[in-house]
Amino acid sequence: MFDTVLLAMPAPQALALLGDHAPGLRAAAAGAGMCPCWALMLRFDAPLAWDLDAAFVNQGPLGWMARDSSKPGRPRHETWVLHATADWSQEHLEDDPADVARAMLKAFADLGGAAPAAWTAHRWRYATHAPALTEGCAWDAATRLGLCGDWLHGGKVEGAWLSGQALARRVLQQG
Repeated sequence: MFDTVLLAMPAPQALALLGDHAPGLRAAAAGAGMCPCWALMLRFDAPLAWDLDAAFVNQGPLGWMARDSSKPGRPRHETWVLHATADWSQEHLEDDPADVARAMLKAFADLGGAAPAAWTAHRWRYATHAPALTEGCAWDAATRLGLCGDWLHGGKVEGAWLSGQALARRVLQQG
């Protein structure tokens, strides 16, 4: 038995755990439209000769690309991260990672990108949400159940942290 249960996870996963408990929390989780994103991490043996570290692409499968190795404290190897658009990712959600990588690498090459020495594909099933929610967190005082996550606070890692902080304040206020 627990006094309080806090769920810090994507809305569909929280919805599955809530069952018939806390109808208000169920409604909040059910109303969050989560979008997928295929991500591709690329490693190169030499730096790419581009005068950019990041770009919104929104052409073909690619929505975003960034030179991950340009961030402070990163290893010396040249690395890039490619994100597919939500629509393309949804359309190819169950595709084999190698097929997804081929399509994304072709799109990268079409922009002038080189072939990587190595790559890793990751299907991020619950990457973003649409529309963005700004509730901060969701709390049911009667059941002492709470929800937090980036999907409740505008997205991104900062939103996840702020959502957790908001839920912690709600729990502490109730005592």
